Amino acid sequence: MSEFLPTNRRIFGIIQEGAAGQTILRLTAREPSAPEDAMAVLLLRGQIPEGLEKDVPIFSDPSLNPDLRGLPGDEGPNGWTPKLRAVSDGTRTLMEVAGWVQSSGKPATGFLTSTGELATDKAQAFNFNAVKRVRAFSAQTNSSGIATIPFTMAGEPGFAQTPQVIVLAPNPNIAIGRYEWSEVAGSRTKDSVQVLVRGSALTSGLLGPLAGATANVIAIEL
Repeated sequence: MSEFLPTNRRIFGIIQEGAAGQTILRLTAREPSAPEDAMAVLLLRGQIPEGLEKDVPIFSDPSLNPDLRGLPGDEGPNGWTPKLRAVSDGTRTLMEVAGWVQSSGKPATGFLTSTGELATDKAQAFNFNAVKRVRAFSAQTNSSGIATIPFTMAGEPGFAQTPQVIVLAPNPNIAIGRYEWSEVAGSRTKDSVQVLVRGSALTSGLLGPLAGATANVIAIEL
């Protein structure tokens, strides 16, 4: 006697709720008498052990299948996780990639820039400190009435990028009738700015370059 039913034998598939509350597919050679708890009845062809019924669990979510839980899967490619630390640089606060965890090979270190890249030079690093510097600077004008004013700060690093500049009234070194001042267009950089000062004599209304005057500006860090 064959252990299995012939392949041309009708097999019924009954979808119903199992004892543990999960959905099962019950395969049987016995024609069901419309079980009340059946969700559906299918007519199939195949083999099952003779005289027996076979329950096949059906899982809508594979993670609910205890046979699949805990099985090792693909771990995927190794990746790096940066170790960040805040570094004080004068009045600036920089974010340094001090090291990495996981993976292999030689990782890169440095300071984060405003574009998210790494730089070894602190001057290129982005300042995460919310407090921005506001400093006053001054310099004397030359014979052309132009003062080149450097943004030099004792004990502090220079500006990482071109600051905002407010040109203040200059201090003439001689008695004059009237005077005017303005920033020289295109002269401003992260390191300095030029200011043109023009004045007139007491008895004349004609303006000309004013040499020896002290030009003043306020620079605001961005």
